[in-house]
Amino acid sequence: MSNLFTPRNNQISSKITRLIFHVSLHLWKREKQSEQGYILFVVVGVMLVLQALLMAYIVAAKIEKSTSEASVNSNSSFYGAEGGLNLRAEKIRQKFLLITLPNGQGSQNPPASTADCLDEESSNNGNGDFQCLVYKIGGKNIISYVNDLNNQDAVTQQPIPRRVTIPPGELFEDLAALEYRYKIVADAQPEYCDPQQLASIPEKDRPDCSQESKQEMLIKIRNVPLFQFAAFYKNDMEFHPGSKMVINGPVHSNGSIYFGAQKADPDNLKIMGQVSAVGDAYSRRKSEDTTFSSDRTTLCKYNASLPDGQDCQALHDSSYTDSLLSLIDRTYIKNRWGNRLKVGVKNIKVPEPSFLNKNGDYHAQADLRIQFNPAASGANLPFAVQSINRNNGQIVILQPGQLQSLRQPVITNFCSSVPNELTGIPTDLNTPERKEAIAKALKVSIASIKVSEVPLKYGTELTSSLNTLYSGGVGKIHTVKDNIINALVATGLDNGTATNHWNNTIKDWNPNDVAGLRTTSSLNGGCFVASPLSVNQFYNSREDRQIQVLQFNMKALTIWNKDGVYVEFTGNDPSNNNSGNGFSSNQALFTLYDADNNSSNGIQGDSTAANGSFQKLGYAAADRTEGGLVIHATVDETVADVNTNQSPYGFVVTNGQELPGLSTTSSVTDPTGLTIASDQAVYLQGDYNTINKQPASVLTDSINVLSNACLNTTTNLLNCGNHTGLKTTRTAPAATATKIQAAFLSGTDISQTGVPNGGLHNYPRLHENWSGITLTYYGSLVSLGTPQHVSGAWTDNQNWAYTNPKRDYNYDRYFDAYENLPPMTPNLVYLRQEVFSRKFLR
Repeated sequence: MSNLFTPRNNQISSKITRLIFHVSLHLWKREKQSEQGYILFVVVGVMLVLQALLMAYIVAAKIEKSTSEASVNSNSSFYGAEGGLNLRAEKIRQKFLLITLPNGQGSQNPPASTADCLDEESSNNGNGDFQCLVYKIGGKNIISYVNDLNNQDAVTQQPIPRRVTIPPGELFEDLAALEYRYKIVADAQPEYCDPQQLASIPEKDRPDCSQESKQEMLIKIRNVPLFQFAAFYKNDMEFHPGSKMVINGPVHSNGSIYFGAQKADPDNLKIMGQVSAVGDAYSRRKSEDTTFSSDRTTLCKYNASLPDGQDCQALHDSSYTDSLLSLIDRTYIKNRWGNRLKVGVKNIKVPEPSFLNKNGDYHAQADLRIQFNPAASGANLPFAVQSINRNNGQIVILQPGQLQSLRQPVITNFCSSVPNELTGIPTDLNTPERKEAIAKALKVSIASIKVSEVPLKYGTELTSSLNTLYSGGVGKIHTVKDNIINALVATGLDNGTATNHWNNTIKDWNPNDVAGLRTTSSLNGGCFVASPLSVNQFYNSREDRQIQVLQFNMKALTIWNKDGVYVEFTGNDPSNNNSGNGFSSNQALFTLYDADNNSSNGIQGDSTAANGSFQKLGYAAADRTEGGLVIHATVDETVADVNTNQSPYGFVVTNGQELPGLSTTSSVTDPTGLTIASDQAVYLQGDYNTINKQPASVLTDSINVLSNACLNTTTNLLNCGNHTGLKTTRTAPAATATKIQAAFLSGTDISQTGVPNGGLHNYPRLHENWSGITLTYYGSLVSLGTPQHVSGAWTDNQNWAYTNPKRDYNYDRYFDAYENLPPMTPNLVYLRQEVFSRKFLR
């Protein structure tokens, strides 16, 4: 206990004693009578009592001060340690929001206590996201560290999270989640206990750094894939379908939800999953105040079979009369719906739209990066490509010759049908070896087309004679004559004979004839596929402007990665054709899946895969990093308007019926698939992921769907979206039935008063006349904000823009299984506290 008899307290006591003595002496001198003696006795007694009371007050005040200081110190320690826990927990959560995992040595060599953070030994301090850290909070040093409680794979030492199903009654019930567990420890110590300062002091001379407060927290981080929602919106979500719409999965909005179904039909809008919103629920459209009858919207239990009146009810019953702008009372919702419709839930943190640009995660983690350079001309190529080997992190920048080859049609053995071989082939040419030589020479010649030339046209020029394309050495394929003659000479023919064969026979063949030759490597003959990458244009009526696009031919990209040939270029001209053999583009874009994992046997396809599929024939990608193949597409950021909401650029994806990832087979239990990400508009043309189905997603600034009719099969170029006439006089081109199986993440507009955004059913932007035509969609619709590079408003079923299809839209229950999610599926991340403990130590 502190000394109560301080100099100040002693002075006070001494003064009181002297006062009593002087008063007593004075009274005694003045009066000697007995009465005065009695008075003296009383006064002395009173004085003694006052002195005792004063001393008691001094002692009590001192004790109170000591107690108060101890309480303040204790509270500072407690709240400081709690703050340290919260700071470390938030750092862990932020890692997950960036689509990465916390990393470090916390799981292999963690601190056993905060004493390890303060001692001279550094090997037990952990590192990375788990290391010892010091925060200064409330005049205290808060020493903290993190332990990784996840199981560890013995080989990769990567955390293996638990796959859990969120229990009934919780938000996002029945969804699959990856659950990670961590222990966070935070101790409060005196401010002088700073590890950096203590490190320079010998341990025997260090001050007392005993803990003042110790706190521990066990947390669960749950990653819930956004593509396990039928629909997920960062902003308000609106429903106002004009025809029957059934949503067979969960729905969430970080804003409010507006139920504005148009038709008086209980099946006009039926939702078969949990519905949740951070804001409120309304039975009206956001853009107008008209109230919509409750019997137009029905909510059902998850997985309910239709029709089933026991599992489904109207949004609110006829007795509900509150009509404050059709806001549905929260208490009423809770009583009627319980966990099926939840409003006022905590805001869920989701990625920002910028995560799709060149500074974002998808560009950083992509396996293939493609940049469109629309201003390129002459000897400058209109795109650049980077391939990233995720096994070693090496970035490979494709050479100009490889890029020029990607602009040309590709000869392949991967053909759905091959024409009959030419007849009348001279006997000395009609051998597999010499036909192989001619075919290879044509491949090299096409790869040698000058950069400044228009690429070889698929369709029309493939039926032109070689002599026309050669045109005396100044034509488009200006090297074809010399290359074929030299190739035949290499097989043993003399130059004169080879030249005669060119002049008398070969020059009259066309490229398709040569591709169809039965050669040593193509016993059944081959065919051409259109160029993997080509520059095109599309008139977007909603934006009312011409869009310059880079067109991806997914089939051709996949084939070129195995069968393509290129030559080296210097500027505009070819400079090295490898002695007439060209260079193989084999695996220039991505590593091929080898079923037997034995390179000496060559690439062995998956024999258990679907007949005729990329996977079976050895064209599929092997990549499993980030869950599978990821392609990121962007535009040169220096060109005009690219970073505005008037961007005249975008990307078209064609021939995507089959994708280059791995589907589930008896040999592949964890499929990979393909994710395409872009910070510009994407136009998805034709059937997509309908052959050898695999996990697939498209993440883009705005998603546009074009039907199978929008591609000219002869030229393999878009044949819709042509600007002809004014809006009032032109008509959208006719669509044909189309099916898409892929999750979408895209920007969507927000309705304003009198300006609707079209509602969820108009999420994909359409540009054709779909009247009476079915658009079938299986996937997930996610919106994390408004588009950054387009601004055209939705128009309701205008003939010049589009007309409504028969919408067969479905949440794809394929995504319910975690292994079926597309590569780099974005997640919502939330933290749950499992255990919290605290100790006051002094």
